[in-house]
Amino acid sequence: MQDFVYRLQQITKLPDYTSIILNGEKYEDDLFPPKASSIFSKRQNKFDDEKKSQFEERIEWKRLHDLYPESDMDLIKDISVKDVKQGQLGDCYFISTLRGLVGSHPNEIKKIFVNKRINKSGIYVLRFLIKGHPEFITVDDYVPYCNYSKTLAFAQKMTKNIWPILVEKAWAKINGSYEDIERGSPTDGLDSLVPYSIQSFTKDDLEGNSELEENIHKASKLNYILAASSKVTKGEPDRKLHVEDPLSGIISDHCYIISGSYKVRIGTTNEHILKISNPWATQTYKGTWSDQDLKWTEELKEMVDFSKKNDGEFYTSYSNFIQCFESVTICKCNPFLRVISRKMSHKQNSYILINLTLPTNTDLSINIHQYMKRLFKPEDYKPGNIRVLIAEKTEYPKSPFKYVIGDYKYDTDLLSIDSPMILRKGTYYMYIQLDCEDQLDAQFSCNMIGSDMIVSKVSHSEFGFFLINTLKDYARTKVENSRISPKDAGFITKFFYSYETAGYGLYLFTNNSQNDSTALEKVQFTKLEGLKLLETSIRQKGVHISPILDKDKIFSEKYLEVKPGRERFLLVKMIERQCQSEYNYFTHIRYCVNNLIKMCLKDGKKEAITNPFAPKDVMNYYYLFHDYGVIFIFENKSKTYTLDEYFTLKKLENYRLTNQDLQLSKHKPFWKFTVKPKKRVVKHLQKINMGLKTSFQYNYNHKFIKAGDLESSVIERDSPEELSDLEVATIITQKGVKCAIKNPNSEEPMKIYYKYYFFGPFYGFLFKNEDPNYFFKADFKFQLQNLKLKDPSKGSKDTWTIKLGYMQSQTPKQHPKWPSPTLIPLNKNPKPTPALLIIPKIQLFV
Repeated sequence: MQDFVYRLQQITKLPDYTSIILNGEKYEDDLFPPKASSIFSKRQNKFDDEKKSQFEERIEWKRLHDLYPESDMDLIKDISVKDVKQGQLGDCYFISTLRGLVGSHPNEIKKIFVNKRINKSGIYVLRFLIKGHPEFITVDDYVPYCNYSKTLAFAQKMTKNIWPILVEKAWAKINGSYEDIERGSPTDGLDSLVPYSIQSFTKDDLEGNSELEENIHKASKLNYILAASSKVTKGEPDRKLHVEDPLSGIISDHCYIISGSYKVRIGTTNEHILKISNPWATQTYKGTWSDQDLKWTEELKEMVDFSKKNDGEFYTSYSNFIQCFESVTICKCNPFLRVISRKMSHKQNSYILINLTLPTNTDLSINIHQYMKRLFKPEDYKPGNIRVLIAEKTEYPKSPFKYVIGDYKYDTDLLSIDSPMILRKGTYYMYIQLDCEDQLDAQFSCNMIGSDMIVSKVSHSEFGFFLINTLKDYARTKVENSRISPKDAGFITKFFYSYETAGYGLYLFTNNSQNDSTALEKVQFTKLEGLKLLETSIRQKGVHISPILDKDKIFSEKYLEVKPGRERFLLVKMIERQCQSEYNYFTHIRYCVNNLIKMCLKDGKKEAITNPFAPKDVMNYYYLFHDYGVIFIFENKSKTYTLDEYFTLKKLENYRLTNQDLQLSKHKPFWKFTVKPKKRVVKHLQKINMGLKTSFQYNYNHKFIKAGDLESSVIERDSPEELSDLEVATIITQKGVKCAIKNPNSEEPMKIYYKYYFFGPFYGFLFKNEDPNYFFKADFKFQLQNLKLKDPSKGSKDTWTIKLGYMQSQTPKQHPKWPSPTLIPLNKNPKPTPALLIIPKIQLFV
């Protein structure tokens, strides 16, 4: 590359051509001499020495002034398409460009020449665009002349004007030789001659694309330059460049110009007819709307400006055109637009950020130029990948940048983009980056084409904010939803990476939930081919973007916590032409408490709490598992009873109590609370790690307290064992359920009975003898469900032996020498069931 840069510096040095002309000196170009070295390529080596020798024998270098009298020569006087005809050189793409330019915008040809008249010194200075920037190329008037045909070897002299011959020679000098300008694309020629936007479309773009067909028609009416390249004949030899199709007469692998587009109505059908121009200035077309087609009428001929001349122009239908041609190139040539050309550069892995202020509405085009690949050997030069992104700066905080257009071209020397619409006046940011591997610094030119604009640089500190918000706007307006969560239709995921966004993309999660819920999106990439994952961080000088280099970090799980009305994202960047990605995801939902309560009451597991003193009172507890843990709701619909709850949690695996409850249970996990009448209490278990399994067990004890009861003063205690004997006896006497004991020997009633009362975790029993006629002794045997006896009779697990004299009662701890008549719960699930009393034998003593 350094060799070319040095040669470019030499060939663009401008001699004092004015003095040379005034002094009448004969100018001979030492850098492109009239020798074989200017004909044959030093890079390609297509010809062996024998073929080169044969060609040289037929070729002689002659000055144009020696070939033609001065009266038969002009430079650019009354220029027209008639001036241009391709010679023996395979540079149809370039000659077609000249025909297109002179046919649509002859002044663009005149702008190429610095000295605009014929001179006897034979020195001409031409202005070319190299890397998008104007450079001046000086040539002499020596040209290769074919002795056997007595004509110029390459570009032909068809009229007095010699400008096509000199322009072709200057192009050959830039490339290194005449052989080096064989084969190319219309873009190569257009990009070197005019500074306007150039877009190319392939056959895939053309077929079935009515919008592109209309754009081609409009482009022709706007006097834009349209070039078309025909199909390449399969299997043709390397040097057999052009083969005539026997059916259509179209020359293969050849470049034509579309010089007219007409939409006409023939009978009841609409027809789109194109006028095509061949740089050979001859035509052999045989297809639809050829000169011999019988469908031509005088009226139709007048509508399309038909003339039957062998000048290289012919007509064809658009449907036939897309069958015969492989590509179309459109150059938006508009001399009324302003062109701002800037040479730019940035360090590796850096970029340029530009502020474009548009004082008026404008149709904006941007060209980013690097050195053409055709100027180098493939192994000597690889252009950088070009990224461009343009967005309008707005006044809306939620959407500070509005996406306009962008592109990413891989391994290309030109990126040309047009705004999709007329841009309204305002402020726009443009990001440009070259991924350059072979250069220490990225060097390029930027052409900005529009009616008017003010250009300034923007601080790098604004880039991250600009990029992320532009990508978000693109996602909102251009990208279909990748996924809508089945858990909540407001959770929307969009994942994209696109050439339209300069090769950047987002994994964007938006929370538009109507339930005021927070989402935790878990994402794990399993494949990223041709893509780079980036991380963002907020710094004092703005949003900082950097690549993630650690592979473990790239493919690890990433969590995006997204609050209602917010967005979170992951940023990716394309680094190759072909990209593939695969990822897994899972959405966890954190509902707001009010919605969680509604869900639990509606869909949660419901368990009844039976109040033995008021069985009709409704008391329930509910629980519901959700992504962030478990919610419990204790509901008391009673009008008179307060529920006193002691809820013990055991074997918590990957769960923890809320911070508030943790303060109350430092040593053991439990909840202790009261639920007043017509109230509810909500408790939560929090999940610790989303990725691990969870489990827990629980036990509970209920107490029921009626307003104004004695026990209301002691409801905060855990069990009857914490109460005094008097308190226990008083509570059972006042609130217990009374059960009479019948006399087994007679129908005579006895004043011997027992009472029981449910304290929450315990059943308390009070046995009392108020009958003066009997001494009472009995064995009480129980059938127990989820209960066990505390201090049962010796040798038995389910029997108490009770002995009572007159006016005696037995309560817990009142007579330690006797068994304590108390039942206590056995397990945590389900709730305790009262024991069934069985009295198999009662002994009465008078």
